[in-house]
Amino acid sequence: MLTLEKRSQAGVSLLELLAVVVVIGFLAAIAVPAASVSYERKMDVLQLEVQDAIDHAQSLAYHTGQKHAVRLDTSAQWIAVVNEVGAPVVDPLTRKPFVVRFTPAPGQPTGAVMSSAKFGFDRPLILFNTKGELEYEGTLGLTAGKYSRALSLNSATAKLAETTIGS
Repeated sequence: MLTLEKRSQAGVSLLELLAVVVVIGFLAAIAVPAASVSYERKMDVLQLEVQDAIDHAQSLAYHTGQKHAVRLDTSAQWIAVVNEVGAPVVDPLTRKPFVVRFTPAPGQPTGAVMSSAKFGFDRPLILFNTKGELEYEGTLGLTAGKYSRALSLNSATAKLAETTIGS
């Protein structure tokens, strides 16, 4: 009787251990794809953030009657909504300067960058006149891994239209 009691208190059986490993494997198989964000998704997030800045600058220009723009810095990876003297405007949500940095930060996608920005005379500036109209059409290039995306800004709609270059 003494040996039976010792055996039952010794630990877990191989079958119990195998069941735990299977459950952990199953949970990992579900969690890994959900945790990894595709390159296409990363570029989508960047595109949406740039479009949000464009929409805000256009709205400010239209409602205030003053020129506003979106400055794009491809080397430092940031955008800013600026007034006619080039100073960042206040973001109505954060009450801080409307500057979005694309360097890896909490909530920002990693591995996706603005590779080029050419508007007007090859300037990285999306400018709206006092009526909220786009001054110059242009293109914005995004890159993530082996994927690239060329975005054209239409002067009629001020919306970014995408064309996938890589696959």
